[in-house]
Amino acid sequence: HGGKHLVINGIGNNVGIGTTDPPLTKLQVAGEIYAQGRVYCQGGIVVRRDDDGRWRTMDGMGWNETSGPSDLRLKKDVRPLPQALEKVLSLRGVAYKWNNLGLQRLARFAETYDAGPGATEQEQLQVRAAKREEAYKQFSGTEIGMIAQEVRQIAPELVSEHADGYLGIAYERVVALLIEAIKEQQAMIEALGAKSAAMPVA
Repeated sequence: HGGKHLVINGIGNNVGIGTTDPPLTKLQVAGEIYAQGRVYCQGGIVVRRDDDGRWRTMDGMGWNETSGPSDLRLKKDVRPLPQALEKVLSLRGVAYKWNNLGLQRLARFAETYDAGPGATEQEQLQVRAAKREEAYKQFSGTEIGMIAQEVRQIAPELVSEHADGYLGIAYERVVALLIEAIKEQQAMIEALGAKSAAMPVA
């Protein structure tokens, strides 16, 4: 009616909305979907990406990718990391525990949990409280790492500021700095070895 289409495929009991093509799944919608309330999905969400036209499964942490992009064809202004050894020697590794504010921030993901369709508000609160307590136990032990404020003074490219003003360290980027630092140190060792070998034997 009025240019809108509703197609029912009697063979597979499939329903199509906004399309005249036979629907391929139980429900196929051509256009946008608006839901006033929660949307529940058991089994995962699969989305077609515009960059390559392939389908991707989205999990709770983001896209299921095995690694980040690192192809040279995607980069420009590639240059060495200067004074890597000096920077690494200035970094400080520490052992620490999260304070109450840190635990609350780490446990924020608990608010994304849901008790399921038809659950009462009390049941929702109980599920999230249980996940929050689980997170507190997980993160209450001794951790090791660095202090973002200190790292920013030495290697600011390793530190980012979140929307709420707190700082984070991209620990995966430290690998590149360590690689160059080891190479610098190895060059110093080899230079000392060559110098020692060149000295006359008494």
